[in-house]
Amino acid sequence: MNNLIVGTPRSGTFNLYNSIVANPNQKGLSEPFFNNGIFNSQGHITFNKFKSLISKTNFCVKTISIQFPSDIDSSKYIEYYDELFSFFDNVIILDRKDTKDHFKSYCNLVTKVKQVGTKHVNDFYTFTDDMITLDEMDLFVRSKIILHRVAQEFNKEVFYYEDLYLNNTQDTYKRMNLNYTKASAKFLDSNQKYRRDSSKKTLI
Repeated sequence: MNNLIVGTPRSGTFNLYNSIVANPNQKGLSEPFFNNGIFNSQGHITFNKFKSLISKTNFCVKTISIQFPSDIDSSKYIEYYDELFSFFDNVIILDRKDTKDHFKSYCNLVTKVKQVGTKHVNDFYTFTDDMITLDEMDLFVRSKIILHRVAQEFNKEVFYYEDLYLNNTQDTYKRMNLNYTKASAKFLDSNQKYRRDSSKKTLI
């Protein structure tokens, strides 16, 4: 089965992707349209090139709602997602309920990318208030708007980070039409959280 994960930045897509491709005979491609640390720019490959990379079986792609191939008009994202979805048996839409914590995680991501590039974005970190920048709010909100409009247009359920990682992991994972295995479980454990400064259970 081919799985597509579409999420907002810092909604847990990376660990979810890893939980799938960690299983035997699974292959994957993570954020193929990410371009040089610019979250909403056109990606470095065309849509046709991307389609040629997709295997017919047991292939997982993880992408972010505001990332697009280099030859796609991002203003026509409904048409784009309509074609993208056609290559996958299972589409998983992922967001976060707690917008405040979500924005903090997003600001940490932006800070790291600006300071050191993309190499260490998934390292452990301690959050400080100086990471918050309202300059990034518009893009953060846009990522959520696009995600939910796409979900509504194509009648897809929106799953949430809090349910997958903090509240009801196994049930949520199974409702995503995924097989919960020992290999996948280690990537869904909240003890692997990136943020280490809070007693509140937060994965990223």
